[in-house]
Amino acid sequence: GSGRVPGHLGPDDLPPVASLATGSAEVSPLDMAVGFATLANGGVHCTPFTVQTIVRDGDEIYEHEADCERVLRPDIAHLISAMLQRVPASGTAASAFSGWGTRPVAGKSGTSDLNKAVWFCGYTRQLATAVWVGSNGNPYSMGSVFGGTVAAPIWRSYMARVVSGMPVEGFPEPPPPPTATVPNVVGLEKDRAIARLEEAGFNVSIVEVDSLEPEGIVAAQSPAGGATVDLGIAVRIEVSTGRPPKTEVPGTIGMPEGAARAKKSLARIQHEH
Repeated sequence: GSGRVPGHLGPDDLPPVASLATGSAEVSPLDMAVGFATLANGGVHCTPFTVQTIVRDGDEIYEHEADCERVLRPDIAHLISAMLQRVPASGTAASAFSGWGTRPVAGKSGTSDLNKAVWFCGYTRQLATAVWVGSNGNPYSMGSVFGGTVAAPIWRSYMARVVSGMPVEGFPEPPPPPTATVPNVVGLEKDRAIARLEEAGFNVSIVEVDSLEPEGIVAAQSPAGGATVDLGIAVRIEVSTGRPPKTEVPGTIGMPEGAARAKKSLARIQHEH
């Protein structure tokens, strides 16, 4: 993954561009920790705070009131958590989690361009932590270092102590992926076939093939029409170029010309029928 040196952009200042997911904007470790905590919290975002209570002479004179709102559907948050559990188990940070134990953990490593900064952000069911290693204000390459080999061991060492007294809790099971029936689009014009598949919730992969079908007509599809598959997968459609496929007749090499022509003629007749 990609990481960036912490800057001063708040959550409301992030540019709405596709490259945001790969680290094109600078964010703080606090914002990263809050973002991962939202996933741990099933999609509910809570504004961070520093003081929980203030007590004077045994009397509580201040109690923080939580400021939380749902920003992500629970099923999506649980699915992301299921995906992020693979990073400590078998991903780039797996070596740092050797001997971690049975407590479920999810997270993601990050390494900036030219290895100027590294991250590991992760969470258990109860606590999220973000670790950033770099030189703020004067970034320089740290050589062959990565988030999984530098930041992840720091995260593990710290979190192992912090959560040691907490009960072991697992993450909620993610919902099964939604399924749908693939429409049959063989014989349709290409644009109409694409529209029908997209309306049904599928992506479309297009290849051109030589076929006896007229140009622009779908000659075949995969998965086939009527199949029940995960919603959102790409359905491959083969669109005819309008050119008939070439018929190759094996076994004619070395034959006399007359015999070879006769064999090709027979194959053409069989193909046409």
